[in-house]
Amino acid sequence: MVYLQKCCLLLNLVYLSLITGDQFTCHCNDGDCNQLTGACSNGCLPGWSGQSCQTECPDGSYGYNCSGICDNRHCLAPSSCDKITGACDNGCLPGWRLHNCSQECVSGFYGERCSLRCDDRNCRNYCKCDTVHGSCNGSCLPGYVGLDCRHREYYGGDDDGGGGEGTTTPRPSWWMTSTDAAKIGIFGGVMLIVIICGIALEIHAKGIWCIQPPENKA
Repeated sequence: MVYLQKCCLLLNLVYLSLITGDQFTCHCNDGDCNQLTGACSNGCLPGWSGQSCQTECPDGSYGYNCSGICDNRHCLAPSSCDKITGACDNGCLPGWRLHNCSQECVSGFYGERCSLRCDDRNCRNYCKCDTVHGSCNGSCLPGYVGLDCRHREYYGGDDDGGGGEGTTTPRPSWWMTSTDAAKIGIFGGVMLIVIICGIALEIHAKGIWCIQPPENKA
């Protein structure tokens, strides 16, 4: 088949079939194609392939010569990305950023769209911030639960511990945890023993004084 180049622009090349009369758009990398065959001499623009760059990249691939693999990105939908830029169609997995989800969150941030700050966690001790879920390597400060210790502890059980807010009633100010109750119980028991021992000693001392024999009178 013989082709005649009709129009050559930087990003849009059109050539015409002399046999069929059909007009084709070439997606050549530099807007230059062979006048007889329509072949792109310097390859295709991102998202296209084939001799004359008329074939769109198949699903799951993108970029120059369709050499990029969408699954290598950290997209929410692993095989779904823009065929030209590689941008994830549905955003990134937690812990990743940029249009193609190719870079981890910068230091100090984590989670979906890297929108959560490590400084906002309620970890008992400072620990390295995981870029995906921001988990505390140690325990949470009193009253907080969850992987990243950002969620309040609730009356009648903890919250979901995942990332959503709890749905039950918050614990009132007078509510004590089992640990608090145990501490108070131990303290009360010790005080009770001290009081009982003091009373016993006083009774014993008085008893000894009562049984002392009276002094003999001359």
